[in-house]
Amino acid sequence: MGAAGGLGGGGMVVGNTNSIAAGGSGAAAGGGGDVNAPGEPGTYGIRLLVAQACGGNGGGTIFGGGALGTTTAGTGAAAGANTGAGGAGAETASAVNRPGGAGGTGIFVATEYR
Repeated sequence: MGAAGGLGGGGMVVGNTNSIAAGGSGAAAGGGGDVNAPGEPGTYGIRLLVAQACGGNGGGTIFGGGALGTTTAGTGAAAGANTGAGGAGAETASAVNRPGGAGGTGIFVATEYR
């Protein structure tokens, strides 16, 4: 059985021009389980000039939606537990690097037969 996670999205360099950063790719479906589902990609992060920006949303899964991107300076929000969904992108209006939110833990269900 296997269940690899998706990749994080792209970052932006400091600036005062419009910019778009790609969201992270969604994870491929796991293998070997009774339910194997892929994750959705995250959404784009945007900057409009220097004063307005928004971190991208994390990708969702069949078990729950990704965390919402922030519009105020700060670390990205973490995704909900047991969803396997993606964490949100961070936002900053300065040169300070801020990390995106953590992805949610996945679930594994084992059925014992006797």
